[in-house]
Amino acid sequence: MGRPVSGPGNGRRIDLSHQEMERLVTELEEMYASQPGEWITVAAIANYLCYDMGYEDMDEFEDALSGTFIEFLQCLPHVETMTDELNRLVYKIKPSPPREEWVPTRMTLSITRPSDLWVVLHKSAEAMAEIPHMEFEISRDGKKHIDSVYNHIAAAIFNLGCYVRSAPLSTDHFGKISETIDQLNRLLDVEEPWELVVHDASGLSAFSREEGVVTEAGLCVGDGGRLVTQAESAAEEEEAGGRKRAAEEEAEGEGRARARGDTRERGVVVVVGSWVLPGTGKKMWGLQCQSTQTEWFNDC
Repeated sequence: MGRPVSGPGNGRRIDLSHQEMERLVTELEEMYASQPGEWITVAAIANYLCYDMGYEDMDEFEDALSGTFIEFLQCLPHVETMTDELNRLVYKIKPSPPREEWVPTRMTLSITRPSDLWVVLHKSAEAMAEIPHMEFEISRDGKKHIDSVYNHIAAAIFNLGCYVRSAPLSTDHFGKISETIDQLNRLLDVEEPWELVVHDASGLSAFSREEGVVTEAGLCVGDGGRLVTQAESAAEEEEAGGRKRAAEEEAEGEGRARARGDTRERGVVVVVGSWVLPGTGKKMWGLQCQSTQTEWFNDC
C-alpha cells in the first residue's frame, strides 16, 4: 500500500463556494465511478477536469480554485488521497456507510453577519435544509450539493422564480410564492439574525466551519423527515394523539346527533364545540344544522 497524504498546510484557502464547484465534484465522482480500479491518479483526473471545464491550463484552473488541485481534494470530506508504490499521487471516493451505520444529525447554523453566508454547506443526498422562522424547506433530492449558504438560498430563489413564471397558478398562490421569494432575498441582506437548520438522516452533511454551528447527533426522524430529540418526538406524538382524540370525539358527537334524529332531514350536522357541565361531569355538545342556529345537546 501507499502512504496517506497530509492535508494542506500552507494556509491557502480553497474556494468551495466557487460557482462551478458542484459540477466539479459531480464530475470527480462520476469519473471515479466509471473506472475499474480502487485508486485513480490525481494528475490524470486533474488534467481531464481542467480541459473538460474549459480552462486553458492548470494555472488558470487552480487560480479559480484558489489553490492546487490536491488541496481541493483534501478539502472534500468524502475523498481520500495517498501516494502509491510508484510514488504517484492517487485518490479514491470513500463509500457511503450502510444505512445501519447512519447517525441522524441536526446542524443549526446561526447567520448573524453577511460573511456567514459564505460558509460552505456540503449537503448530502439524504439531507434537507430548513429556515424555521419562514417555515421554508429545501427538500432532499437524492443528490449531493456543495456550495456556500448564499448560493444554496440563491438557487432556491431562482427555482421558485422559474416555477411562478411557468406554472398556471391562482392569484393567491402566485402572491404567496412571490412573497416567499421576497423574504428569501431579504435573508441574503442579513437585516436581522436567522438560522439555517440541516436535517440529515445519514449524518454525512457538513459545514466548512464549526463556529456558529450547533450539532446534535443520534436524533429521531419526526414529521416530514425533520430530525428531533427524544423530548421533541414525545411532544409531537402527544400533539398527534390529541388531534386524533379530538377527531374521534367530533365523529362520536356527530354519530350521537344522527342517532337522535338531529339532522333535521335536509340539514348537515357540524360539531362546533363541547364543554363539561360544572359539578356534573356531563359533556355538552354544540351541534349546528344547515340553515339553523347552534343548539346544545346533553351528553347522556
